[in-house]
Amino acid sequence: MTTKSFFYTISNMKTSNLENKLITALKIKSYSGSEGAFCKYIEKLIPRDFYIKKHVVSRGRYNITASRGNSNVWIVCHTDTVPGDVPIRVTKDKIFGRGAIDNKGNIIAAIEAIRLMGDINFLFTVGEEVDFAGARASKDLVNGIAIVMEPTNFKIRTSQCGVISFNIISKGVRAHSSLDVGVKNHAMNKMIKTLNELLKQKWHRLNIGTIEGGVVANIISKEIRASLSVRPKSVDEFETIMSYLSAIKEVKIDIINALKPKTKSVVIKGAIDDPVAFFSELAFFKRGVVFGVGDINLAHTDTEHILRRDLELAPSKISDLVASLSK
Repeated sequence: MTTKSFFYTISNMKTSNLENKLITALKIKSYSGSEGAFCKYIEKLIPRDFYIKKHVVSRGRYNITASRGNSNVWIVCHTDTVPGDVPIRVTKDKIFGRGAIDNKGNIIAAIEAIRLMGDINFLFTVGEEVDFAGARASKDLVNGIAIVMEPTNFKIRTSQCGVISFNIISKGVRAHSSLDVGVKNHAMNKMIKTLNELLKQKWHRLNIGTIEGGVVANIISKEIRASLSVRPKSVDEFETIMSYLSAIKEVKIDIINALKPKTKSVVIKGAIDDPVAFFSELAFFKRGVVFGVGDINLAHTDTEHILRRDLELAPSKISDLVASLSK
Protein backbone atom coordinates (compact mmCIF):
# COMPACT_ATOMS: atom_id res chain seq x y z
CA MET A 1 0.00 0.00 0.00
CA THR A 2 1.33 3.41 -0.91
CA THR A 3 1.58 5.67 2.11
CA LYS A 4 0.83 9.36 2.35
CA SER A 5 3.72 11.30 0.86
CA PHE A 6 6.06 13.33 3.05
CA PHE A 7 7.85 14.60 -0.03
CA TYR A 8 9.02 18.19 0.02
CA THR A 9 10.78 19.98 -2.84
CA ILE A 10 13.04 22.98 -2.99
CA SER A 11 11.99 25.76 -5.36
CA ASN A 12 12.95 25.11 -9.00
CA MET A 13 14.62 21.81 -8.12
CA LYS A 14 14.50 19.11 -10.77
CA THR A 15 14.78 15.40 -10.07
CA SER A 16 16.00 12.81 -12.54
CA ASN A 17 14.03 9.79 -13.72
CA LEU A 18 16.21 7.59 -11.52
CA GLU A 19 15.57 9.79 -8.50
CA ASN A 20 11.83 9.77 -9.16
CA LYS A 21 11.85 5.96 -9.14
CA LEU A 22 13.59 5.99 -5.78
CA ILE A 23 11.19 8.57 -4.37
CA THR A 24 8.25 6.38 -5.44
CA ALA A 25 9.93 3.40 -3.78
CA LEU A 26 10.43 5.34 -0.55
CA LYS A 27 6.71 6.13 -0.41
CA ILE A 28 5.87 2.42 -0.26
CA LYS A 29 6.30 1.03 3.22
CA SER A 30 7.99 -2.37 3.24
CA TYR A 31 8.72 -3.21 6.84
CA SER A 32 9.74 -6.83 7.38
CA GLY A 33 6.64 -8.95 6.92
CA SER A 34 4.88 -6.36 4.76
CA GLU A 35 6.98 -6.32 1.60
CA GLY A 36 4.19 -7.22 -0.84
CA ALA A 37 3.39 -3.78 -2.26
CA PHE A 38 7.04 -2.95 -2.80
CA CYS A 39 7.67 -6.31 -4.51
CA LYS A 40 4.87 -5.49 -6.96
CA TYR A 41 6.56 -2.18 -7.71
CA ILE A 42 9.85 -3.98 -8.38
CA GLU A 43 8.11 -6.32 -10.83
CA LYS A 44 6.88 -3.30 -12.81
CA LEU A 45 10.41 -1.94 -13.13
CA ILE A 46 12.04 -5.10 -14.49
CA PRO A 47 12.23 -5.15 -18.32
CA ARG A 48 9.98 -7.56 -20.20
CA ASP A 49 12.86 -9.54 -21.68
CA PHE A 50 13.58 -10.99 -18.23
CA TYR A 51 12.14 -14.28 -17.02
CA ILE A 52 10.45 -13.38 -13.73
CA LYS A 53 9.30 -15.86 -11.13
CA LYS A 54 7.78 -15.52 -7.67
CA HIS A 55 8.92 -17.84 -4.87
CA VAL A 56 6.53 -18.08 -1.93
CA VAL A 57 8.27 -17.70 1.43
CA SER A 58 5.21 -17.54 3.65
CA ARG A 59 1.60 -16.51 3.34
CA GLY A 60 1.41 -13.25 1.41
CA ARG A 61 5.21 -12.98 1.08
CA TYR A 62 7.45 -13.98 -1.79
CA ASN A 63 10.92 -13.60 -3.22
CA ILE A 64 11.44 -12.63 -6.85
CA THR A 65 13.96 -14.01 -9.31
CA ALA A 66 14.56 -12.29 -12.64
CA SER A 67 16.98 -13.66 -15.22
CA ARG A 68 18.17 -12.77 -18.68
CA GLY A 69 20.51 -15.02 -20.62
CA ASN A 70 23.01 -17.37 -19.01
CA SER A 71 25.03 -15.46 -16.42
CA ASN A 72 26.86 -16.84 -13.40
CA VAL A 73 26.38 -13.56 -11.51
CA TRP A 74 23.42 -12.84 -9.24
CA ILE A 75 22.52 -9.44 -7.83
CA VAL A 76 20.85 -10.04 -4.46
CA CYS A 77 18.76 -7.30 -2.83
CA HIS A 78 16.53 -7.47 0.23
CA THR A 79 13.21 -5.67 -0.12
CA ASP A 80 12.35 -5.04 3.53
CA THR A 81 13.31 -2.14 5.76
CA VAL A 82 13.47 -1.66 9.48
CA PRO A 83 10.46 0.07 11.10
CA GLY A 84 10.28 3.82 11.58
CA ASP A 85 9.42 6.64 9.24
CA VAL A 86 12.02 9.03 7.89
CA PRO A 87 10.21 11.94 6.21
CA ILE A 88 10.92 11.89 2.49
CA ARG A 89 12.62 15.05 1.32
CA VAL A 90 15.06 16.17 -1.33
CA THR A 91 17.80 18.69 -0.70
CA LYS A 92 20.45 20.02 -3.04
CA ASP A 93 22.61 16.92 -2.60
CA LYS A 94 20.59 14.33 -0.64
CA ILE A 95 17.42 12.25 -0.71
CA PHE A 96 16.07 11.30 2.71
CA GLY A 97 13.74 8.40 3.49
CA ARG A 98 13.51 5.03 5.19
CA GLY A 99 15.35 2.61 2.92
CA ALA A 100 17.20 5.32 0.98
CA ILE A 101 20.39 3.27 1.27
CA ASP A 102 19.12 0.14 3.03
CA ASN A 103 18.04 -1.09 0.64
CA LYS A 104 15.85 0.78 -1.85
CA GLY A 105 18.58 2.98 -3.28
CA ASN A 106 20.55 -0.16 -4.10
CA ILE A 107 17.51 -1.85 -5.64
CA ILE A 108 16.60 1.06 -7.89
CA ALA A 109 20.23 1.51 -8.97
CA ALA A 110 20.66 -2.22 -9.68
CA ILE A 111 17.54 -2.33 -11.85
CA GLU A 112 18.71 0.81 -13.66
CA ALA A 113 22.06 -0.92 -14.32
CA ILE A 114 20.26 -3.49 -16.48
CA ARG A 115 20.54 -1.18 -19.47
CA LEU A 116 24.34 -1.29 -19.13
CA MET A 117 24.60 -5.07 -18.80
CA GLY A 118 23.99 -8.17 -20.85
CA ASP A 119 23.08 -11.45 -19.20
CA ILE A 120 22.35 -11.15 -15.48
CA ASN A 121 20.29 -12.64 -12.65
CA PHE A 122 18.45 -10.99 -9.77
CA LEU A 123 17.16 -12.30 -6.47
CA PHE A 124 14.95 -9.99 -4.41
CA THR A 125 14.37 -11.32 -0.91
CA VAL A 126 12.06 -10.65 2.03
CA GLY A 127 12.81 -10.66 5.74
CA GLU A 128 16.49 -9.72 5.79
CA GLU A 129 16.09 -7.28 8.65
CA VAL A 130 14.53 -9.89 10.95
CA ASP A 131 15.21 -13.55 10.27
CA PHE A 132 16.62 -13.85 6.72
CA ALA A 133 13.55 -15.86 5.75
CA GLY A 134 13.89 -14.96 2.07
CA ALA A 135 17.58 -15.79 1.76
CA ARG A 136 17.12 -19.05 3.62
CA ALA A 137 14.26 -20.06 1.33
CA SER A 138 16.00 -19.26 -1.97
CA LYS A 139 19.71 -19.70 -1.27
CA ASP A 140 19.97 -22.77 -3.51
CA LEU A 141 18.76 -20.79 -6.52
CA VAL A 142 21.98 -18.78 -6.59
CA ASN A 143 24.36 -21.12 -8.39
CA GLY A 144 27.11 -18.63 -9.15
CA ILE A 145 28.59 -15.50 -7.61
CA ALA A 146 26.30 -13.31 -5.49
CA ILE A 147 26.62 -9.55 -5.30
CA VAL A 148 24.80 -8.83 -2.06
CA MET A 149 23.65 -5.22 -2.23
CA GLU A 150 24.26 -3.34 1.01
CA PRO A 151 25.69 0.12 1.75
CA THR A 152 29.50 -0.11 1.44
CA ASN A 153 30.31 3.27 -0.14
CA PHE A 154 31.07 1.42 -3.39
CA LYS A 155 33.79 -0.65 -1.69
CA ILE A 156 33.91 -4.33 -2.64
CA ARG A 157 33.91 -6.40 0.56
CA THR A 158 34.70 -10.11 0.41
CA SER A 159 33.94 -11.17 3.99
CA GLN A 160 31.73 -10.30 6.91
CA CYS A 161 31.29 -10.84 10.62
CA GLY A 162 28.92 -13.46 11.91
CA VAL A 163 26.03 -12.81 14.25
CA ILE A 164 24.82 -14.55 17.38
CA SER A 165 21.56 -13.21 18.77
CA PHE A 166 20.16 -14.62 21.97
CA ASN A 167 17.78 -14.01 24.84
CA ILE A 168 18.58 -14.35 28.50
CA ILE A 169 15.76 -15.40 30.82
CA SER A 170 16.41 -15.01 34.52
CA LYS A 171 13.83 -16.53 36.88
CA GLY A 172 13.35 -16.24 40.61
CA VAL A 173 10.54 -15.58 43.05
CA ARG A 174 8.25 -12.59 43.51
CA ALA A 175 8.58 -11.18 46.99
CA HIS A 176 8.61 -8.03 49.07
CA SER A 177 11.85 -6.14 48.51
CA SER A 178 12.58 -6.11 52.26
CA LEU A 179 13.14 -9.86 52.21
CA ASP A 180 16.35 -11.76 51.55
CA VAL A 181 15.33 -14.38 49.00
CA GLY A 182 18.86 -15.46 48.28
CA VAL A 183 20.94 -15.07 45.11
CA LYS A 184 19.34 -18.02 43.30
CA ASN A 185 15.84 -16.59 43.75
CA HIS A 186 16.60 -12.96 42.81
CA ALA A 187 15.96 -12.74 39.06
CA MET A 188 17.20 -9.16 38.65
CA ASN A 189 20.45 -9.72 40.52
CA LYS A 190 21.17 -12.86 38.50
CA MET A 191 20.53 -10.96 35.29
CA ILE A 192 22.82 -8.08 36.24
CA LYS A 193 25.57 -10.47 37.27
CA THR A 194 25.28 -12.37 34.00
CA LEU A 195 25.36 -9.21 31.88
CA ASN A 196 28.40 -7.89 33.74
CA GLU A 197 30.25 -11.14 33.11
CA LEU A 198 29.39 -11.00 29.41
CA LEU A 199 30.66 -7.42 29.10
CA LYS A 200 34.01 -8.51 30.56
CA GLN A 201 34.55 -10.92 27.65
CA LYS A 202 35.35 -8.10 25.18
CA TRP A 203 33.56 -9.85 22.34
CA HIS A 204 33.32 -7.98 19.06
CA ARG A 205 30.28 -5.68 18.99
CA LEU A 206 28.38 -7.19 21.93
CA ASN A 207 25.14 -5.25 22.28
CA ILE A 208 22.53 -5.46 25.02
CA GLY A 209 19.44 -4.53 23.05
CA THR A 210 16.64 -4.74 25.60
CA ILE A 211 16.08 -5.52 29.26
CA GLU A 212 12.51 -6.22 30.31
CA GLY A 213 10.90 -7.01 33.63
CA GLY A 214 10.21 -5.63 37.02
CA VAL A 215 7.09 -4.20 38.62
CA VAL A 216 7.97 -1.48 41.12
CA ALA A 217 10.92 -0.70 43.36
CA ASN A 218 9.54 -2.54 46.42
CA ILE A 219 8.85 -5.84 44.65
CA ILE A 220 11.45 -8.47 43.84
CA SER A 221 10.65 -9.50 40.28
CA LYS A 222 9.90 -13.10 39.36
CA GLU A 223 11.35 -12.91 35.85
CA ILE A 224 13.71 -10.64 33.88
CA ARG A 225 14.48 -10.92 30.16
CA ALA A 226 17.19 -9.43 28.01
CA SER A 227 17.97 -9.61 24.29
CA LEU A 228 21.54 -9.40 23.04
CA SER A 229 23.62 -9.77 19.92
CA VAL A 230 27.31 -10.18 19.22
CA ARG A 231 29.17 -10.13 15.91
CA PRO A 232 32.21 -12.45 15.92
CA LYS A 233 34.94 -11.53 13.42
CA SER A 234 36.34 -15.03 13.06
CA VAL A 235 35.15 -18.62 13.22
CA ASP A 236 37.35 -19.15 16.28
CA GLU A 237 35.66 -16.29 18.10
CA PHE A 238 32.27 -17.66 17.04
CA GLU A 239 33.08 -21.07 18.56
CA THR A 240 34.43 -19.49 21.74
CA ILE A 241 31.26 -17.46 22.24
CA MET A 242 28.95 -20.40 21.59
CA SER A 243 30.92 -22.55 24.04
CA TYR A 244 30.77 -19.84 26.71
CA LEU A 245 27.01 -19.36 26.33
CA SER A 246 26.33 -23.10 26.48
CA ALA A 247 28.20 -23.31 29.80
CA ILE A 248 25.98 -20.72 31.53
CA LYS A 249 23.62 -22.45 33.97
CA GLU A 250 22.42 -19.77 36.41
CA VAL A 251 20.09 -18.24 33.80
CA LYS A 252 18.50 -19.62 30.65
CA ILE A 253 20.08 -18.77 27.29
CA ASP A 254 17.87 -19.05 24.19
CA ILE A 255 19.87 -18.81 20.97
CA ILE A 256 17.85 -17.05 18.23
CA ASN A 257 20.46 -16.94 15.48
CA ALA A 258 23.93 -18.45 15.37
CA LEU A 259 25.43 -17.60 12.01
CA LYS A 260 29.13 -17.95 11.39
CA PRO A 261 31.34 -15.27 9.83
CA LYS A 262 31.68 -15.49 6.05
CA THR A 263 35.26 -15.76 4.88
CA LYS A 264 36.57 -14.66 1.49
CA SER A 265 35.22 -16.76 -1.35
CA VAL A 266 35.95 -14.51 -4.32
CA VAL A 267 39.26 -13.00 -5.43
CA ILE A 268 38.77 -9.67 -7.18
CA LYS A 269 41.09 -6.74 -7.77
CA GLY A 270 40.53 -3.77 -5.48
CA ALA A 271 38.45 -5.67 -2.92
CA ILE A 272 38.77 -5.17 0.84
CA ASP A 273 39.23 -8.44 2.70
CA ASP A 274 38.73 -7.09 6.25
CA PRO A 275 35.22 -8.26 7.24
CA VAL A 276 32.38 -5.77 7.39
CA ALA A 277 30.99 -5.45 10.90
CA PHE A 278 27.37 -5.97 9.86
CA PHE A 279 25.81 -9.29 8.89
CA SER A 280 24.22 -9.73 5.48
CA GLU A 281 22.72 -12.36 3.22
CA LEU A 282 26.22 -13.11 1.92
CA ALA A 283 26.33 -15.83 4.59
CA PHE A 284 23.78 -17.93 2.70
CA PHE A 285 25.62 -18.15 -0.62
CA LYS A 286 28.67 -20.23 -1.49
CA ARG A 287 30.48 -17.42 -3.30
CA GLY A 288 29.94 -13.70 -3.24
CA VAL A 289 30.80 -10.15 -2.24
CA VAL A 290 29.03 -7.31 -0.46
CA PHE A 291 28.73 -4.08 -2.42
CA GLY A 292 26.50 -1.07 -2.74
CA VAL A 293 25.79 2.62 -2.54
CA GLY A 294 25.57 4.49 0.73
CA ASP A 295 27.19 4.66 4.16
CA ILE A 296 26.26 1.90 6.62
CA ASN A 297 26.54 4.46 9.44
CA LEU A 298 23.34 6.07 8.12
CA ALA A 299 21.32 2.85 7.85
CA HIS A 300 18.52 2.39 10.41
CA THR A 301 18.91 5.99 11.60
CA ASP A 302 16.45 8.89 11.75
CA THR A 303 18.47 10.70 9.09
CA GLU A 304 18.89 7.89 6.56
CA HIS A 305 19.68 9.36 3.16
CA ILE A 306 21.49 8.77 -0.10
CA LEU A 307 23.72 11.25 -1.85
CA ARG A 308 22.15 12.20 -5.17
CA ARG A 309 25.44 12.05 -7.01
CA ASP A 310 26.08 8.54 -5.65
CA LEU A 311 22.66 7.36 -6.79
CA GLU A 312 23.45 8.51 -10.32
CA LEU A 313 26.88 6.82 -10.20
CA ALA A 314 25.58 3.55 -8.78
CA PRO A 315 24.29 1.87 -11.99
CA SER A 316 27.67 2.14 -13.73
CA LYS A 317 29.50 0.99 -10.60
CA ILE A 318 27.25 -2.07 -10.38
CA SER A 319 27.66 -2.80 -14.08
CA ASP A 320 31.46 -2.60 -13.79
CA LEU A 321 31.46 -5.04 -10.87
CA VAL A 322 29.23 -7.48 -12.75
CA ALA A 323 31.60 -7.31 -15.72
CA SER A 324 34.59 -8.04 -13.47
CA LEU A 325 32.92 -11.07 -11.91
CA SER A 326 31.68 -12.38 -15.25
CA LYS A 327 35.19 -12.87 -16.69
